[in-house]
Amino acid sequence: MKVFEKALDRVAYSEGIWNVFEDFLSFSLLMLRWQDLKPEHFQELENRYPKKEQHQLFAEAFTAMADIAHNDGEGFHDVFGDYFMEHFSNKFKGQFFTPQPICDMMAQLTMSSDVADGTSVCDPTCGSGRTLIAAAKINRKMIFYGADVDINCCKMTVINMMLNTMCGEVAWMDSLAMKHWRSWHIRKVFNGVGYVPYYIETGPGETHFIERLKNSLQEKEQAQEEQMKVGKKNQLLLF
Repeated sequence: MKVFEKALDRVAYSEGIWNVFEDFLSFSLLMLRWQDLKPEHFQELENRYPKKEQHQLFAEAFTAMADIAHNDGEGFHDVFGDYFMEHFSNKFKGQFFTPQPICDMMAQLTMSSDVADGTSVCDPTCGSGRTLIAAAKINRKMIFYGADVDINCCKMTVINMMLNTMCGEVAWMDSLAMKHWRSWHIRKVFNGVGYVPYYIETGPGETHFIERLKNSLQEKEQAQEEQMKVGKKNQLLLF
């Protein structure tokens, strides 16, 4: 983590650290956009950071972040969430992500160890994607749907999913009002050597998450109805 932090701190000598962190998220998404990446995609960042040394520091931070994410040989390390909680949660944002051990416990309590491939996992307030990461520890081959009203949280989740080869969708939206602004759809494609993750972006309303969320709510309501029984005197029996 020290290499990652040091690289961002060095870029931030002339910029606020929050601005640098936001821009680093955008830089990371571009680095993962291998399927159609072009030099002009970096133009806005190059205008903001004109020095070659700054570009090298961003690249250094990106490499360090990827190394940390897989430093235990198994992956599923939320580098962004850890950094965010340490540097920004109180002073800047007032956001607090659920600790990873609690996310892991929740996933183990709600999911069986033999959950089927392709099963949908939904988190309408995903933060940096920790609950989705916890679910992926049980089965990486499920389909993961995350959403958040904070675009930077969405970007963190997209990067975390791609680093851990998790397929699905991350939606920048208001999950309560069902207002949608942007989505990142993550898939795998064969590049001639093996299957690697890639993503495409879609605009307002172009999302599968709302439909998936509505289906999840309906399935939950149906399950609750099936569990409830009515006694002989029309009393509602919960057990």
